Amino acid sequence: TNNPFIDEEATYWKDSSLAQHPRLIPALRVDPFLEFPEDKLQKEIERVLQRDEQKDLESWFDYWVGVMKPIHLMASCKDFPENVPKPLLDCAKKYNLPLALKIGCERQINPAMKSAGDSVTVTHLSSLGKLLREEPTIRVLATVLSHDNQHELAVLSRKFPNLHIYGCWWFCNNPSLITSITNMRLELLGHNFTAQHSDARVLDHLLYKWQHSTKIVTACVEERKKWNPRIEVAPIMQELFGNEFK
Repeated sequence: TNNPFIDEEATYWKDSSLAQHPRLIPALRVDPFLEFPEDKLQKEIERVLQRDEQKDLESWFDYWVGVMKPIHLMASCKDFPENVPKPLLDCAKKYNLPLALKIGCERQINPAMKSAGDSVTVTHLSSLGKLLREEPTIRVLATVLSHDNQHELAVLSRKFPNLHIYGCWWFCNNPSLITSITNMRLELLGHNFTAQHSDARVLDHLLYKWQHSTKIVTACVEERKKWNPRIEVAPIMQELFGNEFK
């Protein structure tokens, strides 16, 4: 993920001499639009508009979509807001970019641990349902951090075709939780979700996440053969590991 609100990351992207690795596909981070209160968000918008020499949010989004060429817009938040800022929705529509959401992170529950001090919280997804209902043309990808919210999210995905569930995020990326979450999703959604998601600020984490996720999800799919011996595991795995999103 790439956050243009962080000056260090913005500077990197503005350096045209730095090549982008073809296997690392960027997502444009827009966290302040969902996390910040209105007054703080307005100050942050004014700051980045001045820094990037853009006249308004539409031109700012035009600039960063052009620079990054992202696969989607992405944001994490504690609770999904009742009303999403219009400029963010307008950008998603204009460029046909999915809105990738990561919901349920309690920031800095222990400030003494600094960047490691974040935790998990149970959230309410009714506002997400409101967005899906009011904006049917915007494709939404969503994952939740609390195990308690997984079932509600899966049921929402059954009700709204513009919602696609992805990954076992962060504290859910443990073998026992991957197993229970994947089995529940298979039972409710078939293979209409993405089981594993490659989003890691520390690239080394991708190695073990993919290794254990592949083994666990394969075992979950193979378990379905007890219900239907005609199931072919390989095609379903391809769907669960990216093809369904495409």
